[in-house]
Amino acid sequence: FIIEKILRTAIESHGYQSYTWKYKFPFLAICSEWRRLALRMVYRDAFADGMLQYNKEARPDASTVVFSTNIDLITALGYSRHVRSLFICLEKSRFILPFVREMPRLFAFDRNRWDRVEMLWLNMYQSTMEDNTNIDREDAEIENMATLIIKHMPHVTKLRLDSSGDPAILGAGVKSRLLGRYALQLNYLKSGCYVVNNIRSFTDELTYLELRINHSSLPLMPKVNPRALQKLVLIEIPLHFSWSYFATTGNKASNEINFSNLRWLEMFFTAIPEESEQNPIDLEIDRPYQNHNPYAVRFPKLDHLGIVNYSPDAQLSFIAEYPEKMRKISLRYSFVPPKVFASSKISEISILDISMCYAQLDHASEFYGLTNHLLGSSIKIEKRSSLLLSYAEFALDMSQCRWDNITVLRLLSQVSYEALEALTRRMQHLELLAIYELTFSEQTWQRVDDGVSLDLEEHTMERVTPWKTSVEHLDILSLAYVSCPDVVAMCLKRYMLHVTTLSSLNINGCEAIGLGDFVNMFQPQYPHLSRIMLSD
Repeated sequence: FIIEKILRTAIESHGYQSYTWKYKFPFLAICSEWRRLALRMVYRDAFADGMLQYNKEARPDASTVVFSTNIDLITALGYSRHVRSLFICLEKSRFILPFVREMPRLFAFDRNRWDRVEMLWLNMYQSTMEDNTNIDREDAEIENMATLIIKHMPHVTKLRLDSSGDPAILGAGVKSRLLGRYALQLNYLKSGCYVVNNIRSFTDELTYLELRINHSSLPLMPKVNPRALQKLVLIEIPLHFSWSYFATTGNKASNEINFSNLRWLEMFFTAIPEESEQNPIDLEIDRPYQNHNPYAVRFPKLDHLGIVNYSPDAQLSFIAEYPEKMRKISLRYSFVPPKVFASSKISEISILDISMCYAQLDHASEFYGLTNHLLGSSIKIEKRSSLLLSYAEFALDMSQCRWDNITVLRLLSQVSYEALEALTRRMQHLELLAIYELTFSEQTWQRVDDGVSLDLEEHTMERVTPWKTSVEHLDILSLAYVSCPDVVAMCLKRYMLHVTTLSSLNINGCEAIGLGDFVNMFQPQYPHLSRIMLSD
């Protein structure tokens, strides 16, 4: 058992490409016992990867299509019975037809059985109509690819569909046929490309679902049993999407949606352009529930929650039952209503990441409400909490910030030196602070002066009180000053004396204002300055 575990770990560390797969062969030559155990592991994965081979003796741009594959070796040895996963990568449109025509010879279906394949990974180029000629004839040939796979590999339970081009026509039919055939037996589906939704529901055993929503498909996606899912990732979710696709108990609809075993949830939203609005009949299903959640949604075991591009106009509500402790919550460019988390029982988060971009003035109250709840004292942050605010229409109001547990703060905007001091002194757990532009005025020094002299002969250490702070890293991309460089230098030097926890200071232009010389001069009196790494 131990030898088998070691072999599996070593063999699985090599990928699907021929130049790494060949490194598995030495495991077959150690001894007869290792060969017996390793044989089915080495030949467990079959792959075919389209490539261009250039002929230097002909034109410099002349190339032919070849395939890097181990399938011919597998069929020659009669080892197709060991294959459990098949990876086909056809990243260029010109790879597809040669591969389809080569399939009968390559797989040798007449003398090899492929019915033990459980995992199919197809990365197939999809392009627009304008990119191809004779599209109808080619599509007819390409359809044969799906026919052969379905016929000779009937027991696929894991399906991954990727696209290397713009999601459109060529190759879409193959993927849709495969999905339609295997849907009722899959326990794993990852589809990064658009496919035509030609099925009503997935099997109740589906535990992993990653799906790119096809806006032109009606309905948007098949019905899914929420109780079996362990990981759910939905991409390009339209604003009118709702939980209704998960509201099933057997064959009956239900107002209660219980994701009993779901541990990972990621939702990527997108707005639907006006010219591609959905069929009004499809929209009518969801519109009666606009602005409120008709379902009692539960995530009792959720560990990871990621929400991207969520808009207040989205119909989908995240008001639900969450566990008290969560490993990670990530909110990117999403204005989630504060009540979503205020009404939850979440009391502890290991990692919290919030990114806000192009925040409108109308969203200011939601911004403070959401961030104050998640970064405030009511929730314990176990490891790290970060906030990125960029291109906001409103200036940061320190009087409204209650970020007691924040550890990383990035502000891609102008920040006054007074605000820098307030952030440093008020946020006791802040470790990294990054600012796009630090602003000063001729009155800044009068407002922040505490009588500390920066002349070494007149300097009195007793007047420098270390601030109670955790800031270790300060990054400032730009210093905004026109006529008061001395004020900038005095403020930053004074800051360095007070912040004894500082270990790195990255300021564009720090040498121009003499920070390096200042550190060397004051280092004997302030040993913590020796730890500060200055970057210009």
